[in-house]
Amino acid sequence: MADYVQRVTLRALGVDLDDVIVSVSEKDDVPTKVVNTMNKKKTGRGYKQGNSNYSLELDAEQINDPTVPDWHVLKDKRTRFVIVKTPDVGLPVSYIDCVVTSVSDNTSDGDSSRKVSVMALQRKVG
Repeated sequence: MADYVQRVTLRALGVDLDDVIVSVSEKDDVPTKVVNTMNKKKTGRGYKQGNSNYSLELDAEQINDPTVPDWHVLKDKRTRFVIVKTPDVGLPVSYIDCVVTSVSDNTSDGDSSRKVSVMALQRKVG
């Protein structure tokens, strides 16, 4: 069962914004390949694994703080930032050295939404 998340904070350019990110979808994976060998069983010998990849999908609001650029500027300038997810119970999870990889805007009859894809180099609990 998922824990209730009290707050998701964006820390960019020295400013903490806690009302920008509406929801977060997290993915933590390790690229894995089978090591193929020429053997009588015709099976793989083991696995070859890469580094951990952390990717986040954000539902976000437009950043209305003049001290912080919007998502498109963060992507274009390749600005690194931190996202901190604080649960109601338990330890906070920080995603460090995040960069924006894509921004999708959707507008329909006065309602707008923004989907932001983010990659992070580190995930720290606590």
